[in-house]
Amino acid sequence: MGGWNGAHLSQILTDAGYKVKMLITLDPVGEGFLVYVGSNIYRRKPMPKADFWINLKAVPNKPDQSDSVAEFGERWNIKSGPNINNEANLNHYNAKKMFTINLSTGKSACKYLLDAVNLLINQ
Repeated sequence: MGGWNGAHLSQILTDAGYKVKMLITLDPVGEGFLVYVGSNIYRRKPMPKADFWINLKAVPNKPDQSDSVAEFGERWNIKSGPNINNEANLNHYNAKKMFTINLSTGKSACKYLLDAVNLLINQ
């Protein structure tokens, strides 16, 4: 539920006067009613606020137990908002691969993040 909570945090920080440069959500989960019953999570759908948002949804050809957990928690089906909104043939557990695979732009979320950090350091 990190992506769901991170999206909320981007909104909270922006509303408090901070600038959120980048938000990366990897197969976010949290829309399900049962999640609210069993966890301490924001109930309303996030309204992320960031200069640049990357979202990657896991859509595996061969689902495993991690995908069952993600489906139970109800994956957040993001239709609009992210600057980059891709799907990947990966299982929910594989956040490392989601972070490092090339997106439709030819760059990974990791590369976008590293480029942004390098830009800030070199200013």
